[in-house]
Amino acid sequence: MTKKLCIIAWFDCRDYFQWFVALNKYASKFDIMVSSINASPVHRKVYSDFVHDPYWNSLKEADYIFAYATRRSSRNEPSGISWWSLPIFAKPFMKPDAKMLAQWDDEWLWLFNPNGSWWDLKLMPNPDNHGGPEQFFKDTKILEIPDGIIKVTDNPSFEKYTTKPVFKILLPHLFRYGVDKYNEIHKGKNLAIMYHSTKSHNIHSVLENVIRPKNYAVTVFNGSIRQSDVDAFRAREKLPVNSEVYIRMEYVAYTDLLWRKCDVGLDNSDGYGGWSRFGMECAISCVPCVGSSNSVHDIFPELYTEVNDFAKQIELIERLRTDPKFYHEMVVAGRKRLLDLLDDEKLCRIFLDCFEKVGLSKSKVLLEHFQPEDTHYHPDIHQARPHP
Repeated sequence: MTKKLCIIAWFDCRDYFQWFVALNKYASKFDIMVSSINASPVHRKVYSDFVHDPYWNSLKEADYIFAYATRRSSRNEPSGISWWSLPIFAKPFMKPDAKMLAQWDDEWLWLFNPNGSWWDLKLMPNPDNHGGPEQFFKDTKILEIPDGIIKVTDNPSFEKYTTKPVFKILLPHLFRYGVDKYNEIHKGKNLAIMYHSTKSHNIHSVLENVIRPKNYAVTVFNGSIRQSDVDAFRAREKLPVNSEVYIRMEYVAYTDLLWRKCDVGLDNSDGYGGWSRFGMECAISCVPCVGSSNSVHDIFPELYTEVNDFAKQIELIERLRTDPKFYHEMVVAGRKRLLDLLDDEKLCRIFLDCFEKVGLSKSKVLLEHFQPEDTHYHPDIHQARPHP
C-alpha cells in the first residue's frame, strides 16, 4: 500500500531540499507519495485556519512526517517564534497512526555552545536556554515529541537527553554536484581549506601552525555569503604568496574551482561540530582531504587526525605530495567511500526503514484544540529566504 510522506520545514523544499528531491526520484520504487509543507511564520499567517484550510491537507493525510527544523537566515525573524519547535507545530495535524521523524539542522549547537551557530547573535539572539540543556529539554520536552530523531554526527550532545531512537543518516547531497566530471589531475597545487560559517570555528590555529610555518599557498573557501567578511579576512590574515580567498558560491562552480586550483584539502574542525560537507566536496573533486572533521573520518579515514594534531596533518600533506602511489590510493578509496556512503537510493531506503522501526508516540494533540500560541506563533510577516 502506498505510503504518504510529508516533509515540513521553514522553507520551500521543492527542487531544493536534498530529501525531497531524492525521495521523489525513487517514489515509485519505494511506493511512496512525497509532499512538502512550508510552515514558516508567513505561511502560518496566510493559511491560519489550520482546521479547514486545504493547504495543510498533505500534512493531515500523511502516514510519515519528517520535520526538518532549521533557523532561517533572516534579520527579520519574528520575536517569540521558535524554529526549533517545528515538531510541536506538526504534531496536532497528524492522524492517529502517523509517525514522525525530526531533525535539527544544527543538532542544537546553539544550546550547547552559543557561539557554535552561523547567525549573528546581535541581530538574531539565541532563544531562552532555560539555564542550560538539561533544563531546556526537561521544560520543553521537545525531544520527546517525534517518534524518532535523525542525526548526521556520531555523538551529538543532545542524544543523551532523549528516550526516542536516534538514527545516523547523512543527507543525499550528491545530486547537487557534478560527481563524474573530475579526475586526479589538478592544474593548481594550492592547499584547500574551509572557513566554516559557525562563529566558533577557529581557522587561525591552522594558519598559525600549518600554513605559515610550511609556507603553503592556500585557497580558502568560505561558508559566509557576505563579501565584507571575506574582504576583512583577506586584509587581516597574512597568507603565503599565491593564496586566494573566495566567498561562498554555487555548488558546481565551487567544486570546479576546488578541482582546478587545489591538490590536497585540510579540514581541521577546531570549534566546528558539524559533519562538514568539505571532506565530501574534496572527494567529489578528487582531492584527498586531511583533517579531524566528521566527513574526513567517514570518507578519508586514513587521513583522519585528532583536532589540532598539526604535526600529523603536515606529515600526511607531505606524504600525499611526495608519494604518487599513496595519493592515487587515497583518491580512489575516498571516491569509493563517497559513492557508497552517499548513494541516494541506499539513503532513501535507510530513511524509510526508520519509520518502520519507530513506535507510535503515546501523546496526541487534537487539531480542534490547537491554538496558534501553542507553537509560539507570531503574526508578523517577513521576507522568505531559502534554507542556507
